Amino acid sequence: MLLARSSRRLALSTRRLPRQGLKRITAPLSTQGLQAPPTGSPAVSAAAGAAPPTGEPPDNRPWPIRWWKSLVFWSFLAAWAYSLVQQNRSRNALEQEEEEVRSKAPVNADEILELRALNDVSTEQLMRLQEVAREVAGCDEATLPQLLVSLTQTVGKPIREECAIERMLLALHELRSHTDQQAPGEPASPAAVPISLVASALAFLSNGPVSERLDSLFLATVGGDRSTADSALNTASVNDTASATETASAKAFLQVLSVLTATGQVPPEKQVALDQVGTNALGLDRSWYVQQPAVTYSAAELADAAVTELAAEGKPVPPSWYQFWRWGEERAVADAGRAAAGDAPGASNGGGLQERLDRELFGRLLVSNSICLWGECHLIAERKRIQRRREEARLAEATPPPAWHFWKWGSAGKGGETA
Repeated sequence: MLLARSSRRLALSTRRLPRQGLKRITAPLSTQGLQAPPTGSPAVSAAAGAAPPTGEPPDNRPWPIRWWKSLVFWSFLAAWAYSLVQQNRSRNALEQEEEEVRSKAPVNADEILELRALNDVSTEQLMRLQEVAREVAGCDEATLPQLLVSLTQTVGKPIREECAIERMLLALHELRSHTDQQAPGEPASPAAVPISLVASALAFLSNGPVSERLDSLFLATVGGDRSTADSALNTASVNDTASATETASAKAFLQVLSVLTATGQVPPEKQVALDQVGTNALGLDRSWYVQQPAVTYSAAELADAAVTELAAEGKPVPPSWYQFWRWGEERAVADAGRAAAGDAPGASNGGGLQERLDRELFGRLLVSNSICLWGECHLIAERKRIQRRREEARLAEATPPPAWHFWKWGSAGKGGETA
């Protein structure tokens, strides 16, 4: 009875309590004291800001140090692009210089071949040109009309494509007007040119082999004075007159080379080059980042390059890494030539010219790759290439192939029988 009365009183008391202040508890009793506060409360924000970071610490170094790999890569790429631009500018300057030299030449290589083929003049006829010209002019110099008449009398028929010969003689006269080649006190017409130089300029008309043309050119160089020329021209055979005892002076060779260059008989690409700009403190060629000026070689510079080339013949070719470091095989070969000829008597500027030149050296200098008179260096290179291929083919036929080269067994047997 007492328990029932107490429960009834409790129920009546709860009915009289106001419902506004009551809250319903949904969490378990064991976690009521550990419940987290709401998300937007100031306590939660402060706790989140004080929490330590979970990733790597921030990089506070300067940005060049942080991005040094990218900087090195793009710097290398930019330097390489800049070197290409400078080399392209140098190449364009060289092409412009070569085109200028080609435009000043009175004749080109095709016209030289055409003149030689159309006129069909022998070497013996050209050897009499100096004698006939002296008879017509009455002295060692002649004017342009006198030279044309002398050439017609020497050949015995009218000269075909005479306008090209006139252009060459006019270029020779222009060269004479820029150089002091007249002896002091000797009166001469302003339009007159030395007959010996004319004979040197017209030696290309010979229809004989290259050796005969070079011999006639050598005799015209040696016979600069009248007595020597008369003694040489009275002999019929060119090979007999150009004896091994006769030599030409270096000054006369340079004079003839100037004539050949002015009359367009030296290819324009051999007369121009890029001037070297040296190396920096690290030993690198400055042409990688500096534009090289294009220059036109003089006769002395062409001769010096030819002597350097001949001095380097037979020397071992420098390794490829050295050629790359010195920027090209030609400079490496030139350095080898200077090292070989630098201690020779009278050597200067990469070997220099000797005081006297015999007939063999005279011809080798003119047909070298540095001068390439009448374009003969290309023909010589082609003949050497063909000869090398023949030697390689003969060696391959004579050498027995390995056992596993079954497709060469028959050819090897035939090659052995032929040998």
